[in-house]
Amino acid sequence: MNDKQKLNKIVQLKLNPFKGRGLTDVEEMTVRRIAFGYTIKETADELRVSEGTIKKRLGQACPKLGIDSSKELTKEWHKLLDAVLS
Repeated sequence: MNDKQKLNKIVQLKLNPFKGRGLTDVEEMTVRRIAFGYTIKETADELRVSEGTIKKRLGQACPKLGIDSSKELTKEWHKLLDAVLS
Protein backbone atom coordinates (compact mmCIF):
# COMPACT_ATOMS: atom_id res chain seq x y z
CA MET A 1 0.00 0.00 0.00
CA ASN A 2 1.52 3.32 -1.02
CA ASP A 3 1.40 6.51 1.07
CA LYS A 4 -1.57 7.97 -0.81
CA GLN A 5 -3.60 4.79 -0.31
CA LYS A 6 -2.66 4.75 3.39
CA LEU A 7 -3.74 8.36 3.80
CA ASN A 8 -7.08 7.67 2.10
CA LYS A 9 -7.67 4.63 4.33
CA ILE A 10 -6.78 6.65 7.44
CA VAL A 11 -9.25 9.36 6.48
CA GLN A 12 -11.98 6.80 5.68
CA LEU A 13 -11.54 4.90 8.93
CA LYS A 14 -10.73 7.99 11.02
CA LEU A 15 -7.67 6.13 12.32
CA ASN A 16 -5.51 7.65 14.99
CA PRO A 17 -2.93 5.26 16.40
CA PHE A 18 -2.26 7.61 19.31
CA LYS A 19 -5.92 7.61 20.40
CA GLY A 20 -6.40 6.63 24.02
CA ARG A 21 -2.87 7.51 25.04
CA GLY A 22 -3.73 10.47 27.25
CA LEU A 23 -3.69 13.24 24.63
CA THR A 24 -6.21 16.06 24.62
CA ASP A 25 -8.19 16.63 21.41
CA VAL A 26 -6.02 19.61 20.42
CA GLU A 27 -2.84 17.63 21.12
CA GLU A 28 -4.15 14.81 18.91
CA MET A 29 -4.94 17.23 16.07
CA THR A 30 -1.46 18.71 16.36
CA VAL A 31 0.33 15.37 16.64
CA ARG A 32 -1.53 13.95 13.65
CA ARG A 33 -0.46 16.80 11.37
CA ILE A 34 3.16 16.80 12.51
CA ALA A 35 3.29 13.01 12.13
CA PHE A 36 2.04 13.36 8.54
CA GLY A 37 4.95 15.67 7.81
CA TYR A 38 3.34 19.09 8.17
CA THR A 39 5.72 21.76 9.38
CA ILE A 40 5.04 23.67 12.57
CA LYS A 41 4.08 26.71 10.48
CA GLU A 42 1.71 24.69 8.24
CA THR A 43 0.11 23.11 11.30
CA ALA A 44 -0.29 26.48 13.00
CA ASP A 45 -1.82 28.03 9.87
CA GLU A 46 -4.26 25.14 9.38
CA LEU A 47 -5.35 25.13 13.02
CA ARG A 48 -5.37 28.95 13.16
CA VAL A 49 -3.04 29.23 16.15
CA SER A 50 0.48 30.53 16.63
CA GLU A 51 3.61 28.51 15.99
CA GLY A 52 4.36 28.88 19.71
CA THR A 53 1.07 27.15 20.52
CA ILE A 54 1.99 24.23 18.26
CA LYS A 55 5.39 23.93 19.91
CA LYS A 56 3.74 24.01 23.34
CA ARG A 57 1.25 21.29 22.35
CA LEU A 58 4.05 19.11 21.01
CA GLY A 59 5.99 19.70 24.20
CA GLN A 60 2.99 18.46 26.18
CA ALA A 61 2.10 15.55 23.87
CA CYS A 62 5.48 13.96 23.20
CA PRO A 63 6.22 13.00 26.84
CA LYS A 64 2.75 11.42 27.11
CA LEU A 65 3.69 9.25 24.14
CA GLY A 66 7.20 8.50 25.38
CA ILE A 67 8.65 10.33 22.39
CA ASP A 68 11.43 12.93 22.40
CA SER A 69 11.10 14.62 19.00
CA SER A 70 8.90 15.29 15.97
CA LYS A 71 11.08 12.94 13.96
CA GLU A 72 10.45 10.12 16.46
CA LEU A 73 6.77 11.03 16.46
CA THR A 74 6.57 10.55 12.69
CA LYS A 75 8.41 7.21 12.85
CA GLU A 76 6.17 5.88 15.62
CA TRP A 77 3.01 7.09 13.86
CA HIS A 78 3.91 5.26 10.64
CA LYS A 79 4.97 2.12 12.48
CA LEU A 80 1.61 1.99 14.28
CA LEU A 81 -0.32 2.74 11.09
CA ASP A 82 1.51 0.00 9.20
CA ALA A 83 0.50 -2.44 11.93
CA VAL A 84 -3.14 -1.32 11.77
CA LEU A 85 -3.32 -1.30 7.97
CA SER A 86 -1.54 -4.61 7.38
